[in-house]
Amino acid sequence: MPLLGLSTTYLQTLMKRFLLLLSICQFAWVLTYCGNQRSPEPTSPTTPTTSDTICFEADLLPLLRFNCAKSGCHDAGTAANGVVTEDYATIRAQVSPNNLDQSALYNAVKVGSHQGVSLDPLQVELIQNWVLQGAQNTTGCGGVPFNCDTAKFTYNEVVRIIMDKECVGCHNANTANDNIRLDTFDEVKKVATSGALVGAIEWQNGFSPMPRNRDQLPDCERTVIRKWIAAGMPF
Repeated sequence: MPLLGLSTTYLQTLMKRFLLLLSICQFAWVLTYCGNQRSPEPTSPTTPTTSDTICFEADLLPLLRFNCAKSGCHDAGTAANGVVTEDYATIRAQVSPNNLDQSALYNAVKVGSHQGVSLDPLQVELIQNWVLQGAQNTTGCGGVPFNCDTAKFTYNEVVRIIMDKECVGCHNANTANDNIRLDTFDEVKKVATSGALVGAIEWQNGFSPMPRNRDQLPDCERTVIRKWIAAGMPF
């Protein structure tokens, strides 16, 4: 029996109209929703921070001078196989920026040992990253400008800066050449207490002259270190 006395045909017509209206409403909602959705903003490529950049002056040059630019190997006096590794120009001549395969320096050290000198994996990675970053002559690298003043001789104010500038490249947690670290207050104090720090920077008999394969530290810097030790090595 037709609902409320309405004919079956009329009810079917109402149902079709209802379904049509429902479809129209759904379509309108979809259009409105999609129109309000914004495409995600494009992201710019990640740019390496300053801390990611290899500092040639502070990180790479001391490493190569210490291990390679020495008598019998690649100092200017020997220049084994015509190769010198004493400064940026001579080191840059041994690499092809951004190309490890064409970089003689990297290929010489990556095998693990070169003429009896073995760099550890972190040191090899340092050279690798420097080449891949374009083998740039990066200097300063955000370091603190340093004007030596013998009236100032605390560790944090002066001695630390000298160590960072002259020594830490070869004597740090990852590259502790001669098993000596000079990258923290406690480590510097330990070496200074033993007498090895003054012995090395003053080029005294019985000590390896430091910095190795480089000129002696300026007189002012050596004086500051001696005064710091004499004062009890204040932080």
